[in-house]
Amino acid sequence: MPFPDEYSPLVGADYRPQWPVEFESLAGTLRAALGGLVIGIDHEGSTSVPGLPAKDCIDVQVRMRSVDEQGPCHGGPDGRGRAMGC
Repeated sequence: MPFPDEYSPLVGADYRPQWPVEFESLAGTLRAALGGLVIGIDHEGSTSVPGLPAKDCIDVQVRMRSVDEQGPCHGGPDGRGRAMGC
């Protein structure tokens, strides 16, 4: 079942070597936006396992110093089709 902000059902895909590269790009964007609030950014889920088929969606976990200091975080899509929230 898709998430509310997705327009079609998720379909499994063969492993894509680009997934780690896409994650690093996302992590860089998040680090730049969140600055010192970030303790770590992790590539989670099936796309983080080399060779494993997965849904073509990069799962990211952002570890922050405090959820009370959300800074520029917001809920909902970020304008590029990615769901963001804190």
